[in-house]
Amino acid sequence: MNFRVLEAARNLRFGPVRIVFFGSPDFALPALGTLHGSHELVLVVTQPERPCGRGQKCLPTPVEIRARELGLQVITPRAVRTEAFARQMSELKADYLVVVAYGRILPAAVLGAARHGALNIHPSLLPRWRGPAPVPWTLYHGEQTTGVTIMQMNEEMDEGDIIRQVSTTVSPDENADSLLCRLASEGARVLGDVLAEETASGTPLPRVPQDDALSTRAPLLTTEMALIDWRKPAAEVASHLRAFDSRPGAYAYLGDARIKFFSPCVILATAPAGTVLGLTTGGLAVACGQDAVVTGEMQWPGGKRMPARNVLAGHPIPEKTVLRGRE
Repeated sequence: MNFRVLEAARNLRFGPVRIVFFGSPDFALPALGTLHGSHELVLVVTQPERPCGRGQKCLPTPVEIRARELGLQVITPRAVRTEAFARQMSELKADYLVVVAYGRILPAAVLGAARHGALNIHPSLLPRWRGPAPVPWTLYHGEQTTGVTIMQMNEEMDEGDIIRQVSTTVSPDENADSLLCRLASEGARVLGDVLAEETASGTPLPRVPQDDALSTRAPLLTTEMALIDWRKPAAEVASHLRAFDSRPGAYAYLGDARIKFFSPCVILATAPAGTVLGLTTGGLAVACGQDAVVTGEMQWPGGKRMPARNVLAGHPIPEKTVLRGRE
């Protein structure tokens, strides 16, 4: 695709494309950068400051920080389901709303405020994994293929018509953070292509309704779900660790101590599930229902995430110790 030709056609036939951008976390930053470089961002809408971290200090969202660095106008409304907010969006006379991990469900009056409605980037191949946590669920189930979807939004969560999908292979060493980061960049690229093509042609690309019969849900992960079940095959335990890598962290118990485990790989071994096999060059080996996982990183209660060897230097775990997981 010749993007210079598309850009020239856009400027010649239609003038600048006016976009209102809704987004909050790091996942939205690549899309914000793509749009800022090629379109007119008339407004950025993001979540208000909220207490974060151990100190519970109120901080702006990553999108707000980046948007202000770019000199963009930013608002942080506490209510988006009001007539006043819908009217504010309509008065901007935007061509598109683009919504990327904003964090709230927008009403029809807002979604319809732009001339061409609202587009969204979703990090899964919809209708699989509708909901707020598609990437962890992709990893949890050990899926080898995922992708990004650009859809036309409606009032329901992730049920809008599909405009374009691009698939990608999940690498065996990817965790939730690394895969989400990669899909954010890919989604931004595909969104840019969609907008360029629609703008150049002056007509919308086809919208394809989702097949609800094929849908699966991806709710937020909970701390209770993160408890490791050592009775499962090592491949499934490794998928569990990768899915919960960022937050809240997959864990098991040694006595009353809740220990978190990260960066797994699978090795051949036979021993009762949950049994510590010892420290290897790759990390701590723990037996599973079939084979074993080696966890390259660990986190002791109150400590930082570190290489397993460093953690065990201060908190040794003898061989044949049994770590308590899900029962």
